[in-house]
Amino acid sequence: MLQSIGLHDVDYYTFQGAIKRFGYRDNLNDEQMKTIKKEIRLNYEDMLDQNHSPHAVVYKDENFFFIEKRHTVYNLLKLGFLVCRFESVEDQELEMWHLLNPLLNETVSKRTVEQFLRDLIYVAIDMNINILKNAEQHENPDIPKALAYLEESSKKRDIFINQRLKRFKNENIARDELMEHTRDCFFQSYRLRLAISGCQAGFIDYTPLNRDNYPNFRQENQN
Repeated sequence: MLQSIGLHDVDYYTFQGAIKRFGYRDNLNDEQMKTIKKEIRLNYEDMLDQNHSPHAVVYKDENFFFIEKRHTVYNLLKLGFLVCRFESVEDQELEMWHLLNPLLNETVSKRTVEQFLRDLIYVAIDMNINILKNAEQHENPDIPKALAYLEESSKKRDIFINQRLKRFKNENIARDELMEHTRDCFFQSYRLRLAISGCQAGFIDYTPLNRDNYPNFRQENQN
């Protein structure tokens, strides 16, 4: 699963600083990734030479993270947002708003929010599917069961997205409204998967995250 690439032990701001070192707009080549490998816990050799390794599956994913032979900075930041460690939910809310709204407008469009949520679901579900499909299944007999769960959840993403978007009252969404309807599950990949898997029976409202218990979620390593 995604925890195998080690980002759950990396502070988001460390990851962000490394990924953006060469410019927010400039996507990275392999040599640039090599220079930041220690900061982001990247097994650079596996990424290049072991096609079935988790680092290669994620960082060489040509659908999202590795487009036109470049590592896409904006999408890598979404990976870090969902998997890296934050000290508080307030910090993560702020970074979500910046990712969605780099110009810091008063609102963002519902379409922008929808695409961002779809991207997070891709990280939480599709990347885990890809990692498991490339794993040696004889090493873990639970892999087929995990794949079946993820693939069933994948089929429910549109239902879940539609349910979630109905919570927003307006086409243009302010920061407070956005956080009210996303902080319960969109801030950790395992909570997002749980929410999607249960959406057909009615969305599961998890206990809201707060400053006191938030760091503990990251320590569970359920990525």
